[in-house]
Amino acid sequence: MSTTVSALTRPRRLRPGDSVAVVAPSGPVPDDRLSAGVAILCGWGLDVVLGEHVLDRHREFDYLAGSDDHRAADLQRAWCDPAVAAVFCARGGYGVQRMVDRLDWAAMAAADPKILVGYSDITALHEAIA
Repeated sequence: MSTTVSALTRPRRLRPGDSVAVVAPSGPVPDDRLSAGVAILCGWGLDVVLGEHVLDRHREFDYLAGSDDHRAADLQRAWCDPAVAAVFCARGGYGVQRMVDRLDWAAMAAADPKILVGYSDITALHEAIA
């Protein structure tokens, strides 16, 4: 049995002036921590674009950053935006598993390679995107 492994397509390095998106595909992020993180990214000379729902909270489950559809839409929009060089996930936690099937993987695969920053359950996105 033979297995073919594709080479990983690497995105280019970030440069001052690049646009980066911050989204919350998992758990909610407190406003003060989001502001502190954005300040660091801006200090690196990056132009930060926030996902529309980055500060949302789910109506029933406060451990989720908004609805599954909204979290997926923010990630999808950021990943497919040709002006965005990197996507930063505001935090990990739990939640990606609930929204991953709502992503248009063909559209995401067609987008230019981007840097994806995240941890915890964001690892599921790292694996899927790789």
